[in-house]
Amino acid sequence: VEDARTGRSIGFALAYHFDQWDGWLFVAMYLEKAYRLKGHGGEAALLCVDALFRWFPIRVMYTEVYDFAEPLLRLVETMGFQQVGHQPDHYWHEDRFWGITRLGLTREHWLERREHFAAILSVQRHYEEITAKEGGV
Repeated sequence: VEDARTGRSIGFALAYHFDQWDGWLFVAMYLEKAYRLKGHGGEAALLCVDALFRWFPIRVMYTEVYDFAEPLLRLVETMGFQQVGHQPDHYWHEDRFWGITRLGLTREHWLERREHFAAILSVQRHYEEITAKEGGV
């Protein structure tokens, strides 16, 4: 993942556990803290999901979100991912255990949700441009 303005690497996206016979895989993304919730991750996620569904015979992709990452959960649900499971007390972080939610996105649901998600990213990008010109809000 790169910052489009500077070309600087700010994170990564990956696909793993690809099961080509049954048509599913897992996806994950990491962004540096300074770039989170500013549109970079959403844009990278859109490009990644588009590419994976275009290049591979995938029926469904899965991702997992820790309970402490509520903004990320909202992002992937906006993309069209739907909860398929939850495991409580899965991960130790900052002096306590947190659960993890598994979500799935089918090819069909992505095709239905993609334009809506792209429009949200466009509005967010426009807002970021305005606030950057005005010195922040």
